[in-house]
Amino acid sequence: MYFRVLGPVEIWERDQKFPAGTFKEQCLLAILLLEAGRVVSVQTLAERLWDDEIRDRARETIQVYVSRVRRSLRDAGDLTGLISSSPAGGYRLDVPPDQVDARRFEQLLSSARAAAAQPNPERARTLLRQAESLWGGDPLDGLTGQWAQATRQALRERLRAAVLARIELDLRLGEHSDDLISELTSLTGVGRIDQNAIGLLMRALNNAGRQDEALATYRRAHARLRDELGVDPRPELEALHQRILRGEAAVISTPNHQYASGGPAPDTLDRDLPHLIGREEELRDVLAAITEDLRAGTSTAVYALDGMPGVGKSALQYFRGGILGEFRAWPARMRPRAV
Repeated sequence: MYFRVLGPVEIWERDQKFPAGTFKEQCLLAILLLEAGRVVSVQTLAERLWDDEIRDRARETIQVYVSRVRRSLRDAGDLTGLISSSPAGGYRLDVPPDQVDARRFEQLLSSARAAAAQPNPERARTLLRQAESLWGGDPLDGLTGQWAQATRQALRERLRAAVLARIELDLRLGEHSDDLISELTSLTGVGRIDQNAIGLLMRALNNAGRQDEALATYRRAHARLRDELGVDPRPELEALHQRILRGEAAVISTPNHQYASGGPAPDTLDRDLPHLIGREEELRDVLAAITEDLRAGTSTAVYALDGMPGVGKSALQYFRGGILGEFRAWPARMRPRAV
């Protein structure tokens, strides 16, 4: 049996697809699949199914959903009972990682990272391409609600990271096709300022003999960073710009952080998060408080974000950390990754 969540939620047995139930039943199945091997409490299931709203008879409704999902699994050939109940309340789905596309995707990324560290870039690229091939559309397609939306976005970001890592390996291995440039152009489109993708596009254009376009790409990125965030390009992007200006090859100065081993821990804050929607006032309040402390010379400060589960605290936190991480005046000892 094989399960898909990197697209519509689907149950497969060999080459036959079986119905996965209503959208709520699909959502419950997806929650259990992405938490496979761990007990998910009824409370957590209720929060993820109904966005933290208090719902009458939630436990009974979840029991009905679980019963229907179990029936769908039996129809697909589950004779052992993949979903078990916990004595403490909750449910667990036991399925090997290679039978869930999202977990298989993570396995392939881990193997690619190990291959690149050997180093074996050809093997790493092959594994990343296999990981990309698992995707059948937008993850959790058709599911609504805060949990589904947040999980969908997280999975999209994992795919984006894998695609960029594969493209970097393509460039390392000498590929300069128009398809690669088209792919990078799409990844650097309107809506976000991803300096990693911009750097890859500049290198691909330069290596293809299109230096003028590479420099124009930098100028557009520089203008957007100044206009939208009030910051300069990262040192790595500026150094690449200078190499292209001098007519030098757009070589790779440092290994991709996803595959580097040893040394300091990488800064895992995503500074290129999508735009926040509906949190402008909260973001202004947080930045105003931090700015006031910095101007006052406060050496140590702790800021806490409070709110019910699923309202977007983490998204606001990482978006804020990404903005602060761009400022060159931010003291090294207070870099967001150290907080």
